[in-house]
Amino acid sequence: MKLLYITQSFDIGASGNFSRNLVKKFLENGIEVDVLTIPRFKEKLIYSDKFNLYSVPAYGKHAFFKFEFPVIGLTKLLDLVKKNDYDIIHSQELFPGFLGHIAKMKTRRPHILVKEMASNYPTLHGKTVIFFEKNFITKLNYDKLVSWSKFMIENFFINWGVPKKNIKMIPGGIDLNEMPRNLDVRKIREHYDVCNENLIVVTKPLYKTNTYGIFFIILAMRHILEEIPNTKLLIAGNGEGKLYLENLVKKMKISENVVFLGYLSHMEALKLQKIADVLPHSFMYEPTTSITILESMSSGKPIVCSNSGEANYVLKNCGILVKPRNSKSMAEGIKKVLTDKYLGKTLAKRAFQKVKNKYTIEKVANEYINLYLSLQ
Repeated sequence: MKLLYITQSFDIGASGNFSRNLVKKFLENGIEVDVLTIPRFKEKLIYSDKFNLYSVPAYGKHAFFKFEFPVIGLTKLLDLVKKNDYDIIHSQELFPGFLGHIAKMKTRRPHILVKEMASNYPTLHGKTVIFFEKNFITKLNYDKLVSWSKFMIENFFINWGVPKKNIKMIPGGIDLNEMPRNLDVRKIREHYDVCNENLIVVTKPLYKTNTYGIFFIILAMRHILEEIPNTKLLIAGNGEGKLYLENLVKKMKISENVVFLGYLSHMEALKLQKIADVLPHSFMYEPTTSITILESMSSGKPIVCSNSGEANYVLKNCGILVKPRNSKSMAEGIKKVLTDKYLGKTLAKRAFQKVKNKYTIEKVANEYINLYLSLQ
């Protein structure tokens, strides 16, 4: 089987990491893969000699890349489908889906369009993206729309006119073999100068939507420090929101308790999560089976998360769910696991077991392969 995998996310970030791991599992199962994507790699792909990677140039800020991709990538796509006999076209997200639509027209091969989520971000960028998603998702030519989320299927895609029979749910997944093991926790805590503190860790790129969510975690620190003063929040990530959050911390006069680490590699970020006492997630949109949540669930640390989107399903009975956009509720959730270590350990064990049972990249890859075979 030969697969053309079209994605705007094959680089840094959670979605990019998912795509890379999925392609890796396809290769291990004997599938030949060509990847068409936008190159922004900061870490070497150790298996890059096993597949063909075709890059499309991108210009300006990353917010524009997805809009550019179908236009700038068209020439490369037409060249690929002319020279290769693909069995399956797999496009990840709507804008790569435009290219998948054209590839299906040219090759007459099955096209799988995968939608992680509807981009209902509270920004102009988010509103623009969701306008395209709502108005074009029923017009693209695909054999199956794969959604990561029951919430997205029921609240977005069906309401937009996608027939339920054309939708299949396959969640996101992670490679548990990537998770760091046997760490010297004390040594790492010494490195970050947090030996005796209750440690809260956030590891996300500081893009606008993430920044809005982290805003409420920082506000929650005011309530936490009133009762648990020896608490520190470490934030790992770079982006346009970093300066805003740094100024917020200064204004709140909690700079000693909130530290910005800047960019960390994916592995260093995973190690940082392993030394935390709690991992909070605050979303300003409706998340699906978020890769960052799954990584946190695999860390063996308790999670406190805003209750929106698919979070209620993913973290049911294995995390603390709090009111969205509510710093006091976030603080109460964090304080609950900081003061009740038994509760934290119990939730963390349940979360890890849930990932192992349902959200491994091996299980997810097998579901895709079975879908591909059913369409041939």
